[in-house]
Amino acid sequence: MTKQLIEYIERESQKRTFLSIADDIGVDEKTIRNIFQDYCEREEE
Repeated sequence: MTKQLIEYIERESQKRTFLSIADDIGVDEKTIRNIFQDYCEREEE
């Protein structure tokens, strides 16, 4: 997964459901959740 795609997911996950992003990209919803969780953990630091 490219850095650009991860950044896109991080931005979109603040506005849209994980399922809708997963459907658009063609990945599992759990992947979106994991990326968003990692993003939140980085932001908390």
